[in-house]
Amino acid sequence: MGKGFLALFIGIMLIFLISSVSASSYNIEFNQIDSKLLVKHIISLDNEQEISINLPSDAYSLSSDNPYTINENILTITGKNIKVSYLTLSALEKVSDGYYLIDTIKFNFPADNVTIRLILSEGNFVDIEKIFPEPSSITTDGKQISLIWNLNNVKQGDDLPIVAGIKAKSSSLSWLFWILVVLIALSALYLIYDKLIKGKVAKKEEKSPIESHLIESEKAVLSALKGADRGEMWQKQLQISTGFSKAKLSRVIRNLESRNLIDKIPFGNTNKVRLK
Repeated sequence: MGKGFLALFIGIMLIFLISSVSASSYNIEFNQIDSKLLVKHIISLDNEQEISINLPSDAYSLSSDNPYTINENILTITGKNIKVSYLTLSALEKVSDGYYLIDTIKFNFPADNVTIRLILSEGNFVDIEKIFPEPSSITTDGKQISLIWNLNNVKQGDDLPIVAGIKAKSSSLSWLFWILVVLIALSALYLIYDKLIKGKVAKKEEKSPIESHLIESEKAVLSALKGADRGEMWQKQLQISTGFSKAKLSRVIRNLESRNLIDKIPFGNTNKVRLK
């Protein structure tokens, strides 16, 4: 009888301990507002707890009805049903035809069910070939497109890197403006080609003798970087652009680094690669 009571007591305590550190649901919503993201964390716990959420360094306009503190970009908040929202600019990187969402979600507490939703600005659309990981579903209400990732049994300490290419909307006025710009530029190039462009091309060839000895994979990486904004890209962007495997791209980057043609800058769980 005593042993049975002890086993029952231990079982009850284990159930209590498990329930005290588990979350029944965790919803993260990224709402794109042009170049900004409105991020919402909605957490439903089995009982009132104190948990932590990693914030981007530029988080602002933070709002929550729950008591919280912030220390070194870590938000500590207490409650059973928790809602937190804030704005950030750093998660969206501007590219020539839209944006890249590049973020790593860190889970500081376990969760039974996690739903991550990216809602694009009205008129924007997603580049299907530039999404990682593959979403569980893609939906639309006729105006906005939503990407949804569903996860189960997430453990404390897990993380999830997310990359999504977003094509920006365009208006007929902007198209007319850029057509006019192109026509003006072509006219100007026609007038100064012999004096300016040929001279620059010749100088560029003189300054880059090393590039003439590169293999095709190395030229492909340099070409992608030269076409990128500010001559830099995230390593995942390079992998998508070149179509190389992760191992092959890492090898090519090391070769170009050794030739002093590029820099690789660690950034969290990924790297930014840029021309020197």
